[in-house]
Amino acid sequence: MEDTKNGEMILLRHSFNRALKLKHLQVLYEPTGWSIGLKGIDEKFDEYANADEFLADIDELVKSFNTIWSHQRDIKCAITQLSELCHRDVKSIRTCSECFTNWAADPDDYFTKVCSKPHLLVYAKFGDYPYWPSKLMTINDRTANVVFFGDHTQADVPVEKCILYSKKHALPIEKDELYYALKETGIHIKKIKEKYGSFNPVTPRQTLNPTFYNDYILKMFNLPMGMNE
Repeated sequence: MEDTKNGEMILLRHSFNRALKLKHLQVLYEPTGWSIGLKGIDEKFDEYANADEFLADIDELVKSFNTIWSHQRDIKCAITQLSELCHRDVKSIRTCSECFTNWAADPDDYFTKVCSKPHLLVYAKFGDYPYWPSKLMTINDRTANVVFFGDHTQADVPVEKCILYSKKHALPIEKDELYYALKETGIHIKKIKEKYGSFNPVTPRQTLNPTFYNDYILKMFNLPMGMNE
């Protein structure tokens, strides 16, 4: 358990260091009479026992600046992005630390890498976008957390809006966002084949059923029974 906490904080340190370099967050850096600022959080970072303690200070900073400076557009934008960035990265680290480690080491090409416990590939429908190639990160009850190929954004979508990956999508003629997302998916699948020897798309239009998640993983990546546990 201690090693897990230490690993979590090492990755979070990397994320926070990147945040500290963002120019538009500098308005939150110096301590004030009502907040320790990002500088204070930076100085006490090694004292945090876990990411929850870190997020508590981030939330307190956001609350303090929002109370005093909510009328300032630059500060409002800064605290909104800071909160979203920190909470997103903590969630990402806890969902798959290997994905986050890959991002930290190679932010330009991390998404095509294959984790030791591979992520199920699906087409997910979010908002007004078409079904989009995605990595399935977690399932909570009837909600799937996915990360989309292309822009690598996250979303929570109903499992009924997720279709198991198949060969039904051909590359669009137009080189739009979906074109590049599918191209990146193809690169990822090539690396899956290199790592596991094969990749097995499923029958088209098979909606994700959480009950059969482990079966999907074993069949899609041709894994021996028990490997994904």
